[in-house]
Amino acid sequence: MKNEGFLIRFLGMAFLAAMVCLAGCAVRMQKNRPVSFFMEEYPRILLRKAMEWNQDIDTARGKGWLTIDSQRLKTRFKMIWAARNQATPQARLTLLDAGLPIETMLFNGGKKSASSPGTSGRSRVGRSSGQASVRNITNRNIGYVFPVEVPVDHVVRLLLGQLPISSFVRAKSSFHGGKNSKTPVTMTTENDTDGLHQNITWDAQGRMHKIRMETPSGNMIYSIEFSRWKQIRQYRIPYRVAVRNPQGEEMILDITDWTPDVPVKASVFHLQR
Repeated sequence: MKNEGFLIRFLGMAFLAAMVCLAGCAVRMQKNRPVSFFMEEYPRILLRKAMEWNQDIDTARGKGWLTIDSQRLKTRFKMIWAARNQATPQARLTLLDAGLPIETMLFNGGKKSASSPGTSGRSRVGRSSGQASVRNITNRNIGYVFPVEVPVDHVVRLLLGQLPISSFVRAKSSFHGGKNSKTPVTMTTENDTDGLHQNITWDAQGRMHKIRMETPSGNMIYSIEFSRWKQIRQYRIPYRVAVRNPQGEEMILDITDWTPDVPVKASVFHLQR
């Protein structure tokens, strides 16, 4: 019995000593952590804000200009659109020439097209003759109307005043400064599904500058560059956006008028039977 009591007291004292040692070690480790460990919170804040940017917008209507500069087509169209924020974001975008509609594109996740684009050419947008065409745009045929094959939900999110951040499972940053260091921030995200890398760059003021999508080997797929921002009501939106492919072809969205949270009927985003 005496031996058992001694053993219990010994184990208790050993446990207490171990806790004191661990506490002291934890304090020393925290003091010796590199400053960059604490500062990494800043790029995480930027990324979280970008993912939540204007997500409370339900609908939007707008006007602007679409400039296309590709090997097949160099032109500029006036555009009007309506968009709404859904699980699959939807939009109806119409291109105008001399005030008349020449092409209407529906971004709604549909797989059927009213006027089949075929496979004989690309960037046929605005080449209708006599009657405006209406077509569903999906990831499979977006290259037929736009020179850059960017995901359709990215286009819709831009029209909604949001930032088109692709889903990811890992993120890392090369940032090693303080929140007030006034240095650009670059973060790389990775998706396990396709292994694509998304490089996101913010300027020294914390404004998003560019999203560059790359293959796992580092080859560019497309880039989205934000050059101008505008405050409308309580929202700050990118109103000049350039989307480019590796060949240097681009489409530029210039937003001249944008109104959030306006009534939009669901039928607007579907082909009329």
